[in-house]
Amino acid sequence: MVSALPAAAASTDWSPKQYKLTAGSAVADGDSWALTPNSAGKISLTLPLDHQELDRQHLLTLVMEGPSPQQFTIKWVTENTPGQLRQIQLAPPIQGSVSYDLAEVPGWEGVAKAIELEFRFLPGQKVRVWKVTLASQTLDQALKKYWNNWAGEQFWSAPDINFIKGTTSGQGPFPVPFFAGATGLVLLALGLLHVMRRTKGLLTWRVAGAAVVCMWIFSDVFWQLRLWRQVSQTWDTFGGKTSAEKLQASIDVPVVQLTEEAKQRIDDAAARVFVTSANDYAGMLSAYYMSPLNTYWNRGGPELPPVKNLHGGDYILWIPPSTVNYDSQAGVIRLSGGAEVRVHSEYNNAIGALFRVM
Repeated sequence: MVSALPAAAASTDWSPKQYKLTAGSAVADGDSWALTPNSAGKISLTLPLDHQELDRQHLLTLVMEGPSPQQFTIKWVTENTPGQLRQIQLAPPIQGSVSYDLAEVPGWEGVAKAIELEFRFLPGQKVRVWKVTLASQTLDQALKKYWNNWAGEQFWSAPDINFIKGTTSGQGPFPVPFFAGATGLVLLALGLLHVMRRTKGLLTWRVAGAAVVCMWIFSDVFWQLRLWRQVSQTWDTFGGKTSAEKLQASIDVPVVQLTEEAKQRIDDAAARVFVTSANDYAGMLSAYYMSPLNTYWNRGGPELPPVKNLHGGDYILWIPPSTVNYDSQAGVIRLSGGAEVRVHSEYNNAIGALFRVM
């Protein structure tokens, strides 16, 4: 005897009022939620489920506005493996509508028991969420996703700094394979017309060259349009402002405020300043804004040297999340191995703190 299961919906849309917020805070604003991360820069949303079959619903779409998060992780548990939490870190979403095809993600199968979306921001940043959708990908949806990735409005994001990938959201179609495939199809069509109609002049080098040039321009025009939109947005944000005003208008303002206050409290320009943060973006940015002071940041390694190498008069710029913990009652910094360093709190705000080694 075979029991019938309820048919899974082709698409499920969650509005902000349906999310369960497990980290961070939220304020309802019409059809969207204005979300603020907790002190560790974390926002977690749990989605209410109704027999979501992950094999069928594998296209995740987010509609958001605000700064791009530093990390984006999706976590899920299925009914077949209730004790096993699966997770995958995806490319951080950028402003607008961004889609992820999870069909090839290991473990994205079966009936979902729980799905959680986790974002990591800099403390103090805010983001607005309109909608989260989980759907089966039809040909129409795939074409819409590709069109949005190329022609949709998207703003500067952190990956644009280090990756030469135009301004796409990290998903295809990518310009080079699209150009090669489209040019090949055009030339194939011209060849078929030549064979079927015996039309002269269709397979000359001039026609082939014109097809290549036209397809190159066609594939490049979307990138150029988006680039000029981003230039316009940059001008609207920073145009006519002084250097100090530009910093205050940027998404870096929490780090800028922390480092400016910290620098004012360091009298000795030769004093060593150790930046401690497990967040690459916050750590790198803080080390940059602390210049020209004697700043150290060990990316990917121990955040602080051994205790014996720390001396009175050294400073520690602490930006959580970090492997270093601060015990305010004991007045000590605890390293990951358990060693302690006595410190005095010189300054703190929502994003971090400055300590002086005693």
